[in-house]
Amino acid sequence: MKTINIQQLRLIFLVFSYIGLTHISHSQEHDREYYAGISASFMGLDYQNPQTTNKPALGGGISLGYTRFFEESRFYWHPIWGVSVGLEFFQYNTTAKTDVLKDSYFEYDIDNELFDFRYQLKGVEEKYQVNMLNLPIGLQYQKGGMQSLFYVKAGGKLGVALTSSYKTKMQDLTTSGYYPEHNVELHDPLFMGFGDFSDKASKEGKIKAQFSFALFLESGMKFRLNNSNKFLYLGAFAEYGLVPLLKGNNDKNSITYNKENPIDFTYNHLFDTGNNKNLRTMALGISLKYSFTR
Repeated sequence: MKTINIQQLRLIFLVFSYIGLTHISHSQEHDREYYAGISASFMGLDYQNPQTTNKPALGGGISLGYTRFFEESRFYWHPIWGVSVGLEFFQYNTTAKTDVLKDSYFEYDIDNELFDFRYQLKGVEEKYQVNMLNLPIGLQYQKGGMQSLFYVKAGGKLGVALTSSYKTKMQDLTTSGYYPEHNVELHDPLFMGFGDFSDKASKEGKIKAQFSFALFLESGMKFRLNNSNKFLYLGAFAEYGLVPLLKGNNDKNSITYNKENPIDFTYNHLFDTGNNKNLRTMALGISLKYSFTR
């Protein structure tokens, strides 16, 4: 009887020892993950203007981050949920095209006579490039086996524009002046700013982009490398800005007439003229990340 009790005690001790060691081992499972990655996107900025055709442009960036996983159960080998915080440099590119832009407004010529300045732009193409520093924060879910896992990450990112610029090209710029007092429209002379000025139909400059907040969704596969604590992420992502980088206004005309030097026109980009409403970040692409746990 005594022997049986001792064997039972030994068995109970071994069982509890195994459970305790398993728990300790699992509690020390690598649940802190650090990653670095690159990404490429095929669309960059949303103009939100049906009269403007957006042409997709290649963009992308690099990222660094940290994910803290939380164990759902001590019997799970892999963590299930995690909170991720990162820092990324991302470049957004896009091209806006407008076939025809025309307008008119009253001005004074070099003789101080009032006239209606009329202009027409054809084949307007504006390329925008915005370099952003983003702070993404998301919730990650993953599930799978020892060698590969399916993952989904969703959240938001706060961004600030480091640099932002535009380049404009136009196929043709023609101007004329209508003098209501004489009921005549002049298409020349050039020195008065009337005629064909296609040689001046290009410009580049800076834009004042502001803070942005965007939602993002990423999904793909996570692969273990050589049975180690190192992993490779391969996924696809989508992003859409809720807060616009740039808001359009109607304060300026596309072409500004210069009374002092009529052949020296000033071109104002689309957002300064109200031809586009808001500039938002938008990305659709793929990502590749390397990570390790500690």
